[in-house]
Amino acid sequence: MDILILPFFICIILVIMHVYFGSIVLKRGILFIDLALAQWAALGYLVALVFHIEKPLVLFGFGFLSTVFAALVLTIISRLYKSYELQEAVIGVMYVAATAASVGLISFTGMEPHHISSMLSGHL
Repeated sequence: MDILILPFFICIILVIMHVYFGSIVLKRGILFIDLALAQWAALGYLVALVFHIEKPLVLFGFGFLSTVFAALVLTIISRLYKSYELQEAVIGVMYVAATAASVGLISFTGMEPHHISSMLSGHL
């Protein structure tokens, strides 16, 4: 029984963190940003695969850096769309751009078609 105390408290802490950060996301009205940033992470992963990189840490790095890039772009252009209430539209465009680039990259390099379904379902 003592072995389950630590995981239980960690789960409680995770629930509290998710509720806190979720409430911030809902207050800001940026509901779909997680999907857009995840798609950019998949694009970074695919770029690394094109360069025949197979080390998991480097693959993670490519995905992470592309996510940071997308987040920086959204942060920089946030001044433009705040006055026009276009935040969700810009996030949607970022999602579609990453998806289109990923599908184009997969089809251009001749990767297996199952990569497309894996990417779109979030299993890369």
